[in-house]
Amino acid sequence: MSIDDEIKAALASGQLHILELKMPSDLAARTVLIHPELKRLLDGPWKNDGEMRRIGRLQADLEAFVTGKVISMCLTPYNHRTAYMGLLDPPTKGIFDIRSRDPSPGMRVFGGFVMPDVFVALNYEFRSISPDWSDRRPLQADPIRWALATLECESRWEQIFSSPPITGGNVRDFITTDAVSI
Repeated sequence: MSIDDEIKAALASGQLHILELKMPSDLAARTVLIHPELKRLLDGPWKNDGEMRRIGRLQADLEAFVTGKVISMCLTPYNHRTAYMGLLDPPTKGIFDIRSRDPSPGMRVFGGFVMPDVFVALNYEFRSISPDWSDRRPLQADPIRWALATLECESRWEQIFSSPPITGGNVRDFITTDAVSI
């Protein structure tokens, strides 16, 4: 089965959804496919205004990728403090995180590229603190929590796709236009 067929099958079965833009007039230059867990988070309902604002900002951060904004990407694990997106260790796995930093609490969305310009977002975690509206423990600097989040991403990927995320040594291997390496 081709990767296009696998994507179509995942969309048809509900294993993945296309991230919908909140402003339909915006044009999509790239694609983000999201796991049902992320779709539920983005669609609400939310417990309070704080959660609504935070998740609204996460939606905007993901839409920045879709609408073709310039994306800063770091391909060196542990070295991407200011990047929008960074490759996680080990780089051979092809797992990235998208960083949604503001407002606090910061969030990380884990996923990989199924092909250039198509990011598959599979799970999320809070970075440093947990908000009052969630019982998830934050990643902090705990290598075990990071490893578990990465393993969850890999496991979900393997349930959907027969081949691993793409890998490469240049940002253009992942994002074909409007991407900068930092």
